[in-house]
Amino acid sequence: MDEIKALLTEMGKALELKRRKLTLEVENWQGQMVPAQDEYNLDPDGKSNGRNYRIKSGDMTVTSWSMQTLPGCCGICLSNNAFVWGRYHGKGVNTIANKIRIAIAKQAGYGIILCTDRDENTAQRKTLARNGWTDIHQFENPRTGNLVNISIKNLENDREDRDEGDY
Repeated sequence: MDEIKALLTEMGKALELKRRKLTLEVENWQGQMVPAQDEYNLDPDGKSNGRNYRIKSGDMTVTSWSMQTLPGCCGICLSNNAFVWGRYHGKGVNTIANKIRIAIAKQAGYGIILCTDRDENTAQRKTLARNGWTDIHQFENPRTGNLVNISIKNLENDREDRDEGDY
């Protein structure tokens, strides 16, 4: 939680917010968006459809995304629908939000986080490359015609709480 609070502070500085604090909201099990507390349970047993998140400044949404357990494998977190609202483009929001998503997935005990994005989404492609993601596949979506990249980040190699000999 401390890492996520620090990243929210970093995002507030990047956005040059003087009076408003950023709040991280998470969808509770009743489908309501509420302020996130000390846990971000993504249901590693895969019994739910995941959770939606958003970061707000006052009443304005800055960024939002969804995370869930990949169906069929409780060790992989699927991050999708990441979006930064237009007025916040070009301010480093996606890079910091990406770090928050990674922190949430680590905290929930996942070994890998996976995402998809359209190849034309240059900002997202740069964010993933800067943050150590690996492209594992590219294909043309037969339903949309979009060129789609599938990327992963190995969270096991990234854990600070690992001992040198743990594998």
